[in-house]
Amino acid sequence: MFFTCFLAGVSCPCDGEERLRWEKIFIMMEDSHMMQKIFLQTSEELKMEMSLLQNLIKKLFMDISTSCLSVVEETCRSMNTQQNLEVDRNTSRLKRRRERMKEMKNVNEMRERNKIRKREKSDKGGRWTKLRFWS
Repeated sequence: MFFTCFLAGVSCPCDGEERLRWEKIFIMMEDSHMMQKIFLQTSEELKMEMSLLQNLIKKLFMDISTSCLSVVEETCRSMNTQQNLEVDRNTSRLKRRRERMKEMKNVNEMRERNKIRKREKSDKGGRWTKLRFWS
């Protein structure tokens, strides 16, 4: 591109060196303008790529969280089932032990009654056993 000093048919009083200097300045301005356009275009492309990357990361996070959530839910269900089985086993054990304790209590009560009857029979008056000298 050549710089010409013609304004409405009037020639410019520029000498050769000054004209070259102005041409260089205009060329530098054009280069600067082109560089600015390139930077703006690159910046826009980078923004778009960053937005795309952000969306991909969000999707990945949602997929991972969904899959992790399902695994955690399944694990919790399994643990709950195991705990319920253990509670059922312990409840049945407790019921059996209570029944045995009742049976043992009944047996002990019967033994005590038999002891008391035997004492009453051996003590004809029954007054010593009532006073609890022989227990």
